[in-house]
Amino acid sequence: MISEYLAEIESIVDKLMIRHNKYSDNNCLIAFRGEDKYYGKTKLMPSLFRDATYPSKEKYLFELLGDYGFLDNGKNRNIDKAIEAQHYISISRMLDITFSVLPALYFACKSYDSEDAYVYIFCFPEHYSPHSQYLEQFYTNIL
Repeated sequence: MISEYLAEIESIVDKLMIRHNKYSDNNCLIAFRGEDKYYGKTKLMPSLFRDATYPSKEKYLFELLGDYGFLDNGKNRNIDKAIEAQHYISISRMLDITFSVLPALYFACKSYDSEDAYVYIFCFPEHYSPHSQYLEQFYTNIL
């Protein structure tokens, strides 16, 4: 059964790459996200935006994580702090994606609910980087 899902995912990835190559000379990066059910309007939405009270708490959460030694004090960039903080708290502005289908399948299937699970597949330009100066400045302005 799992081999059928993997074959279907591989077929979709191949189609995405062919479509990408029609419109771009750059290579693409394939990424995945698994969700254990259909979340409707909040699908593919970071947890921070699922509750209107969360955004105002984000900066305070960073401070707490730093005070308790969970964040590397040598990291000065807010984007690096956000990436690191995501592993310790469930409220995050970041959306977990992976470049391997296996973790995405795990998160899609981790629940024993009878609802259908979803694996989302993304095709990003190869030059995309979460560490660009633009993203750092944008994120700092948000905080």
